Amino acid sequence: QDAEVPAEVRLGISMLAPYKGFDWKWSGPDDGNYDAASTLSAVLVTVEFATVSSPVHLLLFHEGKYAGQGTPEAGAFVSLRHDDCSDDTVAVRFKIPGTSNVDTKSLHDVDFRWKDGSVQWSGDWPTDELGPPMSGWPKAPEG
Repeated sequence: QDAEVPAEVRLGISMLAPYKGFDWKWSGPDDGNYDAASTLSAVLVTVEFATVSSPVHLLLFHEGKYAGQGTPEAGAFVSLRHDDCSDDTVAVRFKIPGTSNVDTKSLHDVDFRWKDGSVQWSGDWPTDELGPPMSGWPKAPEG
């Protein structure tokens, strides 16, 4: 791991289970807004020698400490919506590809927010493609 990657980010990466069926090592961060002073921040990690359709995990951090995975399973085409992120919110877009990786079947915007001592999520979770979100993190109440 790169010595410039914060220790908590390296810890989060080390806690990821191997990608099922392959001996690929997790690498990164590939993108993110990690900030030890932020209420909630994130990094995206992928596998070594990744391509555009390689698996990606979203790792969340509360005040710089690893809070857990934002994605229950690694999937391709996960990105941060940087302009919509704030001190306590990580905004993510899941792209579900169509017949090819270039085509888009659907886009799903999900926000992770630190509230009442834990991560809550809201938005359009792509349940059919990614399965349910992390069970320990409740969906935020509407409104």
